[in-house]
Amino acid sequence: MHYKTVRCLLAFSMLVVGFAYPAFAQAKSPIPVIYDTDLGEDIDDTWALCFLLNSPEVDLKLVTTGFGNAEAKVKLVAKILTEMGRDDIPIAIGQSTGGWAPNYIDWAKDFDVSRYRGKIYEDGIEKMVEMIMADRTGRLAVFAMGPLQNIAAAVEQEPQIAQRVELIAMAGSIYKGYDGKPEPVAESNVRCRIADSQRVFSTRWKKFVVAPLDTAGLIQLTDERYRHVFESRSPAARVCIDAYEIFEPNVNWANFNTKIESSTLYDTLAVYFAWSDDVVQMERLPLIVDDKGFTRIDKNKGVPAYVATAWKDQAAFEDLLVQRIAGSLPEHGTRLPVVGITASAKQETVGKLIEGPNHRHGEAWAVPVNDQPEWFQLDLGETATVGMLKIAFANGNVWREKFDVQVSTDGRNWSTVLDTIGGGKTRDFESFPFKPVRARYVRVTLKGHGTWHDSPIGAVRVYGLRDSR
Repeated sequence: MHYKTVRCLLAFSMLVVGFAYPAFAQAKSPIPVIYDTDLGEDIDDTWALCFLLNSPEVDLKLVTTGFGNAEAKVKLVAKILTEMGRDDIPIAIGQSTGGWAPNYIDWAKDFDVSRYRGKIYEDGIEKMVEMIMADRTGRLAVFAMGPLQNIAAAVEQEPQIAQRVELIAMAGSIYKGYDGKPEPVAESNVRCRIADSQRVFSTRWKKFVVAPLDTAGLIQLTDERYRHVFESRSPAARVCIDAYEIFEPNVNWANFNTKIESSTLYDTLAVYFAWSDDVVQMERLPLIVDDKGFTRIDKNKGVPAYVATAWKDQAAFEDLLVQRIAGSLPEHGTRLPVVGITASAKQETVGKLIEGPNHRHGEAWAVPVNDQPEWFQLDLGETATVGMLKIAFANGNVWREKFDVQVSTDGRNWSTVLDTIGGGKTRDFESFPFKPVRARYVRVTLKGHGTWHDSPIGAVRVYGLRDSR
């Protein structure tokens, strides 16, 4: 299959009534895919499946379950597909590796799988091989979203499948480990089934694409992105968020709070690779899996794979993920990166504003405004459509700070978009929306709060929508 590289970064424009949400380029016809999953262990598989179902670039033909109790996982998959309005998609039972219950099986406890309209096949390996060998499009892709026992069994049963499909796997750790730590580790999908992983990584596939921890291990929705999904009533959002209520208290290794942030959404990047790789840096690397489950670069023994080793634009991917899950982006956009910050005073500490929130004495950026206003200026690095600031006033639970906000595209010509007062009730972030406007530079001028004390700011964030690339 010719690997599609359809541009998918966000295309934004401003309408009279506010933001226009991005339109994404699509392939000429959807790419047929098989989704092989350990869904029911970590919950990122559920997010990835919902992402896939809401992506017009791909056409889901089959879901195969595996790892742990593969048969029990059919109920979870069937409920997700039903909630998403796709209970026509066949499900096949792959290889079980144990009898333990899926971590959020209770989310589907009231679901009657016997009423599922799609076919359920008992032999997932046979069905996967049959579908691959019957493909006449030449474009079929297989997603490997968990330990690789099903893929290894399929290629052992029929070696010819390797040259007929593109295999896209969330697997491995090349330069970085979990949470971006600087040393590679034995990644779970590989380590759980080392012999099967060795078989898959030593096979010469038509094309082998890998989303390792280096990139996939950094995907987590927070702030406005997560809140928008959390509050959305879209079917995909409700599936993901409602399942969290069962999942989070049922695992002792969950280190996130589902009220304010997602878990790490490893598998979602692999879905995106079916049609594009624009947001990441890809390297062609000869890889092997060693006997301890580490994914190694080996120029002599390794089989070439296309590996996403670093992000080019993680924010663009996360915006796409939010739009596909929630059906839209937040009203005032998402948090924009700040590449530089300057100030009229205390230049040596102004960088704390984009590191914060910093509320301890000496950590917040504080300036006196008794005699004259003082300002700080944010550089977004490129022009964007800006529509909101969030500011954490370090003494916001006591004083109300007068300030205005100006914007500029060139750093010379400025227009005022906000003249207001903040603080008085909280030291946490307060939101200050304004009519969307094109800007690269954002300047906040503090005018004081009526006392002789300094005006300390704990942190500032800018929200909006970025231009297309």
